[in-house]
Amino acid sequence: MTKAAGYAVAISVVVLASIAAVVFLRGGDTDKALELAMNGPNCVITTSSADKDVRVGNGKKVTWKVHNACNSDQLVLVGNFRTTQNDPQSVMDCKAGIIETTWPFKKLDQSVRDIYVPAGETQDLALKEATNNTGNTLTFYFDICMGGKKVDPRLDIDP
Repeated sequence: MTKAAGYAVAISVVVLASIAAVVFLRGGDTDKALELAMNGPNCVITTSSADKDVRVGNGKKVTWKVHNACNSDQLVLVGNFRTTQNDPQSVMDCKAGIIETTWPFKKLDQSVRDIYVPAGETQDLALKEATNNTGNTLTFYFDICMGGKKVDPRLDIDP
């Protein structure tokens, strides 16, 4: 192999490694576990705060795998997407039944953003086609609501 051919191979390896790193660092589809369990007499979301944050790629989907270890069936909703962390409206039902002005997924998914999870079962709640056409990572804050209580995780959509 000539010296020029060796350089060409080395450059090709570096370029392919760089492309692989970009693909790896940008989000693809994302699966998140959401655990529900009893805390005294109440069923609560027990997944840690950090584990509720989501990173997804543009055009990809997020699937929450909701496991209900509580002793009663639960309705879990995802909504109230916003660009600021604070929620001045104090919405406790994730805007169920309201068309949101900030919705970073496929528009039709607003009607399927809740899941009924029988006690002892696991159900999937999926939102598709995350939208980001800015060229930069978009950050949204949102709520996961259940039984009049909510948690405020973060959603990052890669370009």
